[in-house]
Amino acid sequence: MTQRIGQAWGGDSADRPGDQSGGEVRVSAWTTYARGWNCLLRAKDGAVAERMAAFCEAACDNDCIGYSQARRNSLRDAARAAGWDAAKITSPCDCDCSSLMAVCAEAAGVDMAGAYTSGNAPWTGNMAQQFAGTGAFAVLTEDKYLTGPDWLRRGDILVNSAWHTLMVLDDGAEARSAVRVGDTLCYEPGGGVHFAPGDGAEPTRFREFDGPVYPARVVMVAPGTPRPYLVLMEAQTVCGWVAEESLSRKILHTVQTGDSVWGIARRYGTTMEAIRAANGMKSVFDPIYPGDRLVVPASGCG
Repeated sequence: MTQRIGQAWGGDSADRPGDQSGGEVRVSAWTTYARGWNCLLRAKDGAVAERMAAFCEAACDNDCIGYSQARRNSLRDAARAAGWDAAKITSPCDCDCSSLMAVCAEAAGVDMAGAYTSGNAPWTGNMAQQFAGTGAFAVLTEDKYLTGPDWLRRGDILVNSAWHTLMVLDDGAEARSAVRVGDTLCYEPGGGVHFAPGDGAEPTRFREFDGPVYPARVVMVAPGTPRPYLVLMEAQTVCGWVAEESLSRKILHTVQTGDSVWGIARRYGTTMEAIRAANGMKSVFDPIYPGDRLVVPASGCG
């Protein structure tokens, strides 16, 4: 699957706001940036990353939003007036590459007030520091994040401090199979699971639960190999370290407004038929509704 990126890039319309060419703020296929990247900004909460990516996609699809460095902060005002819904922006406005990323974060619920300087959005030269200062982002500098798309996740922000920034809109091949904070995985009863409380107590056998799968939300990933996951078993509201082999790395996706089986399959790198089979659906065109939970046998997952 070709990965996509969202960005505000060139075509500065100094005379009037809005996208005059249809490509000033756009979704593009992944391509290697010749100038390279200094760092990657990753939201610590997966739900924030998803909301950021959704806003970026909608902004790229709205020709009322154009590119201008002189009017780079007008998108923020327009987004606020539209209830932080990029699709509902109807007054022409502008952003540049870095102010777009700041508005995406604010639309996702991140408190960005301290990241602005006298009302001016962070720019590429200081955005790593400003975004990290919100407490909502990690700054990653390992080569695997900066030299290719495989380890990138939807909602990641790549930064070249001297030139450009953009948002990743699709998970890379490695990221699709990686467990992350905020993921909801499946615990399958009968697997001999052992539960180790986070206080360091001796592991105790985890009690069985009813149902074919049981949701476990990852809230922390421990360093080292193998890596256990600190999970919240939602209904029972208990936390503890669970070894990797105790979890099935199928994902439980909670359906959001606007979701489709096709879109969910694309996001997780799987197929509509795989989702149909995993959820006992009669057809890939069976209706799904906000709040429904779908088991997604994501690519690379057992």
